[in-house]
Order: sequence, then C-alpha cells, then structure tokens
Amino acid sequence: MNSKLTLLALAVSFLLPSAHAQLTFPFSNLHSVNPYSFNAARAGNYIGTKAFASYKSRFTSVDRAPSLLSFGLDNPIGASSGVGLRFFNDTRGIFETFHIDASGSYALQI
Repeated sequence: MNSKLTLLALAVSFLLPSAHAQLTFPFSNLHSVNPYSFNAARAGNYIGTKAFASYKSRFTSVDRAPSLLSFGLDNPIGASSGVGLRFFNDTRGIFETFHIDASGSYALQI
C-alpha cells in the first residue's frame, strides 16, 4: 500500500506543471523608477545625482519574516560616464545577506 502511494505521488509530481516554492521579491515595479537597481551600466545616465531607497517586507506577523532593504546612489561624471553605489540587505529567517556594489559606466558612440 505504501509503495503504491509513493508511486502515485511520483507520477503526479512528474505530470503536473512545475511549481515554485522559493520566495522572491518582485523588483519589476522598481525597474521603471530606478533602472540602476537592475543594471550597473545605467549609472549616471541621467542628469544629476540620484538616490533611491526601498524597503519590502512580507509576512510581517511571522517572527523573522523575510525583508529586503536596498539603497542606490549614482551620479554622472562628464557627458558620457558615471559612477554608482548600491547596498542590499536581504533577511530570510536565520539567513542574512549584505551586499555592497560599486560601479562605473562609460558610453561610446557607435
């Protein structure tokens, strides 16, 4: 009986479409507001210094709920180059990731 249930569970798992159990934070809503958050080559693409900060948290009533804090700063240097700096702090339960990223960009006429 137990082996029949195991075989049935395996057959169903292969026949059903894929499912994703990972927790991801959708950044698609931030891309249009801050393109530098996705692509380091966009550092300094606009006039003036830009700073962008965001905080996202899910399941706030749960202890050690996942959260993401991000901050970015980029500035043009001259007409065709720029520099930027990004910080990310991602917390998911007992796991925490802190990331600092510095970048530079240069535009070439083709």
